Amino acid sequence: HAKGGRHVDALGCFERMRESSIPGDRISYTTVISSAARGGDLRSALGLLQQMKEAKVKPDIICYNSLLDGCAGQGDARALEECWQMMLEDKS
Repeated sequence: HAKGGRHVDALGCFERMRESSIPGDRISYTTVISSAARGGDLRSALGLLQQMKEAKVKPDIICYNSLLDGCAGQGDARALEECWQMMLEDKS
């Protein structure tokens, strides 16, 4: 779903996985975050990042790069700055 450009399907699949008590890991979170960001759904991508952190799954540079790329692609400078600041905070 995620690679086919169908980010809504990928989000649904990820949610069903979590509802089935299958915890997300860094790869699954990053995949669905990347899919949402590429699909222009920055709100969902940022919400998933927050969920990821709440689940104590540490985002890596690949995850943040996906978010930054999505923000830049949408021309959303505010979201880009927000992601950049979160990345810097997580680094320290």
